Amino acid sequence: RRYQNRLREGNRHRPTNAMAAAAMDYWDPDRMASAVPKEQHQAVGGNRRGDRRDNTQWNTYDPCPFGNDQCDALQNRSGRIYFTMGGSNYLCSGSVVTDVATDRSIVITAGHCVYDYCDGFASRAIFIPNQQDSTADTDDDCSNDPFGCWYATMGVVDLDWADKPFPESIPWDYGYYVVDAVGSWQGSPGTEYEDMSLEDAVGTLPVSFATPDTSGTVDTWALGYSGSDDPDLMSCTDTLQLEPDGAYPVKVAMALADCNHACDCDHGLSLIHI
Repeated sequence: RRYQNRLREGNRHRPTNAMAAAAMDYWDPDRMASAVPKEQHQAVGGNRRGDRRDNTQWNTYDPCPFGNDQCDALQNRSGRIYFTMGGSNYLCSGSVVTDVATDRSIVITAGHCVYDYCDGFASRAIFIPNQQDSTADTDDDCSNDPFGCWYATMGVVDLDWADKPFPESIPWDYGYYVVDAVGSWQGSPGTEYEDMSLEDAVGTLPVSFATPDTSGTVDTWALGYSGSDDPDLMSCTDTLQLEPDGAYPVKVAMALADCNHACDCDHGLSLIHI
């Protein structure tokens, strides 16, 4: 209960197929093309994460660096998120994670992809898992995506992300989209996913809230959808390290040392320890 009380929830709507269809209808090709990666607020006087080393370590996820079964699982459970906020169209990445409830699925992403200090909660949020295996570039046809599209009914963020001003809020920049088990899917009629929940369709990834290893010795893979290389799932690997002192005034902030913003991949990406 203590953790639930710290979370701020957006308005919850029990979806129907009509509501999901309305969200999908909003995302026509022009609006999808206009969507840009959602940034954190810019820190005063500089880059939001300080200076990064000038390199381009992001690569396409194909070929995948893991075993085939693990590669398929990671790809199926990672996807692109489209949403509106403050009258603008945005995109981020997210992953389906394990949850004990049976009436919903949970997509983890960045807090700034769910809630903005000035603009409030996102709306018209849809999740497209494994878009890399789509038979077309990003478009408004969910039937050409392997698992279709899924309508998010609610966003959840930590109160410290919602209430603290930037950059004090950065350590709590994580959030969740809730996808109800019934009425959230849009895709080819008659396919097996029509009557399935998102997590039953694609599976889930375990999520850990333990303090990560920032010693610089544990390899970590970042997976995310590109804002510039449509519709490629991108990956980057390095050790997880603390930000340099003075990058911004927070107690704990972590980033992949050698991954930069070359493909706009770091908005809601998933970090995988191997």
